[in-house]
Amino acid sequence: MPVRQEAAAPVEVLLSKHQGAISVFVKTPGYSPIKTRLAKDLGEDKALAFYNLAIEKTRQKVQKVCQEKAWKPYWAVAEKAALNHPLWRDFEVIDQGAGGLGERMGRVYQSLAQRHRAVVFLGADTPHLPESILKEALGVLTSSCVDFVLGPSEDGGFYLFGGKLVLPLDFWSQVPYSTDQTMNKFVVALREFYPQVKVSFLSPFFDVDTESEYLRAHSLLT
Repeated sequence: MPVRQEAAAPVEVLLSKHQGAISVFVKTPGYSPIKTRLAKDLGEDKALAFYNLAIEKTRQKVQKVCQEKAWKPYWAVAEKAALNHPLWRDFEVIDQGAGGLGERMGRVYQSLAQRHRAVVFLGADTPHLPESILKEALGVLTSSCVDFVLGPSEDGGFYLFGGKLVLPLDFWSQVPYSTDQTMNKFVVALREFYPQVKVSFLSPFFDVDTESEYLRAHSLLT
């Protein structure tokens, strides 16, 4: 488990002249397999079409919210060779780097933490996420004493993460991802690392990995 901190309260706030960052984690069609679980249900063509729609809907939403709230948007791209791909032209691009999901999230968080007071992560699996929930996450981080915010996924993970405190790279590798206990174990790790951490939770939501989730998402997008 992460090394326990002895400080009485979290004090390592991310210092920066800039407000905050929203980073959308993406893979690039043609460079990585896309929506493999969904493709098993719908076929590769439909899964790719949904992914492209998800990218566009997410881009529109994040761009709008960032303009309103004076935050900065980023694409966190999985493939170094695709950093200049036309899909990622609208936001500044950051390389996820190599390794597992925890290593990649930790690397992006550490990089953005050096430039911003708060960092929010999204995936491209929730284009149907209400704009109000994203705004709520930003509001919690900027106008309260909350240190971290998480959006619980119905599958046990989290669809959104936001933070204001420093987390070392090795922290992110302590959590098992893609399980029905991912979010719970992530929160336990946060509270072990920062004993008096304050975590806020958004409304539960779902991302799209299966045909039934695809149909639910489409009903919200149309």
